[in-house]
Amino acid sequence: MKCQKCGNQNDADAKYCEQCGNYLLDNSNKSYNRKIRNKKRENENRNTSNNKSLKPVITAMLSLKSIWIFTSVFLFALLLVGIYSSNSNRYNQDNDRFIDERSDNPVIEAKVFEIASNFACGCGSCNEESLDICKCNFAVDERQFIRDYLEQNKNTSDIITAMITKYGGLKPGVSLMKYEETNKSAAQATQSGIATFSDRSAIYSAFKCPCGQCNIDELTDCTCNHRNGATDVKKFIDTKIAENRFSVEQIIDVVDKTYGGKK
Repeated sequence: MKCQKCGNQNDADAKYCEQCGNYLLDNSNKSYNRKIRNKKRENENRNTSNNKSLKPVITAMLSLKSIWIFTSVFLFALLLVGIYSSNSNRYNQDNDRFIDERSDNPVIEAKVFEIASNFACGCGSCNEESLDICKCNFAVDERQFIRDYLEQNKNTSDIITAMITKYGGLKPGVSLMKYEETNKSAAQATQSGIATFSDRSAIYSAFKCPCGQCNIDELTDCTCNHRNGATDVKKFIDTKIAENRFSVEQIIDVVDKTYGGKK
C-alpha cells in the first residue's frame, strides 16, 4: 500500500508507513469510498438505461390506448347513426303506407269522404273512429275502396251496400233511402238530358288534350299537368257535371269554348 504522504510503498496489510509513520487507514477508506461511489454510479447508469428502455414501451402502450379509445368512440357513433337511420326510414315507410292516394279529381275526392263519414273504421282497434278522419292503414284501404268505385261511376247507394258487405261498420241511424232518392234524381236527370258523372267518359272522349305540349292525343288517356292541359280540363268538366244543370252537349260546347281541343 502506497503512503499518501511520502510515497513509500508499504505492505498491503500495513496500517502505518514504515518510512514516515503516516496512518494508512485513510487511504483504504478512500479506496473503499471510491468503490462505493463507483457502484452507485453504475446503479444510476443502469437505472437510467432501464428507464430509457422502458420509455418506448410506455409510449407504445399509451398510443395503443388512445387508438382503442378513438376506435370505440367511432364505432359507438356509427351504431347511433345506424339506429337513427333505421328508425327514420321505418317512420317514413309507415307514414307513406298510411297516406291516401288521392284522386286528381276534387269532386271525386270530396265524395269519398262524404261516403266515408257514414262508416266507422272497421279495423277493430281505433275505438270505432269515423272513417272520414281515421288515419290507420285499414281506414286508408277502406277509403281507397270507395274511391275505386267512384272512379267506375258507381252510385252512392251501391257503394255503401258494397262497403257494408265487405267491411261493415255502418254508423247507427244512417239510412240508404236518401241516397236511393239521389240516385232516382240522377236517373231522372239523365232522362231529362242533364249530364251525370256516368257521362264523364263520353264527354272526355269528345276532346283531344288541348295543351299542345304532350304526345298523347286523347284527353281520356292523358294526365298531363300542363297549363290548359288534361288535368285542368277534366276538373272543369267534373265541376260542370256537379252543377247538375247542363246536358252533355252543353258541357262539350262550354269546354270547347274555354279550352278548345274538340275533335
